[in-house]
Amino acid sequence: MLVFSALTPHPPIIIPEIGGKDSRETRKTIAAMEKLSKELKKANPETIVIISPHGLIYPDRLNICGMERLFGSLLQFGDNSLKLELTNDLELASTISKEAEDNGIQTILYDNGEAKY
Repeated sequence: MLVFSALTPHPPIIIPEIGGKDSRETRKTIAAMEKLSKELKKANPETIVIISPHGLIYPDRLNICGMERLFGSLLQFGDNSLKLELTNDLELASTISKEAEDNGIQTILYDNGEAKY
């Protein structure tokens, strides 16, 4: 059951370690993201689904993360201190893939180069 949804901007400058003093220019966005964080915490979702334009893009199918462990950092923006590691909900990923396929949407469960069609 869907308990929460949001569409957010995500410029790296809103993170003080990346934007430094320039982060002040985005104070309204930062305040909105802090409010969103509190609301998300109150919703207490079992799983968070992230739809991003920054993943691998295939012209003929929807890419779904099929990796067991998910990793992220902001190294590309010059900060290696901000890192994240999470466990992927592979059961949900498979369910989304199957439902999409059943409805005529081709998918790929991408697993670090070992795609499962």
